[in-house]
Amino acid sequence: MTIREVLQRHLSEIGADGLCNSGCECGCPLDQLAPLGDCLDLDECLPGRFVPPDAPGADLNILQQWPEGYYVPIEEARP
Repeated sequence: MTIREVLQRHLSEIGADGLCNSGCECGCPLDQLAPLGDCLDLDECLPGRFVPPDAPGADLNILQQWPEGYYVPIEEARP
């Protein structure tokens, strides 16, 4: 099992949809962790939940930049 697979499994087990880094305004799904290859900084990334554009309370300002949806840290996604 690779480190990527270990990370994907753990994130899935805690209910995360992927990773997010609020400071860089980025996020990635479990099946595409660090899609640019050089963006994964484990000291800054947090487990995240995906917020689709039609989600109640979705941030319209963020949706202007990411119209297909965005990631938020799991703590922010909890009701």
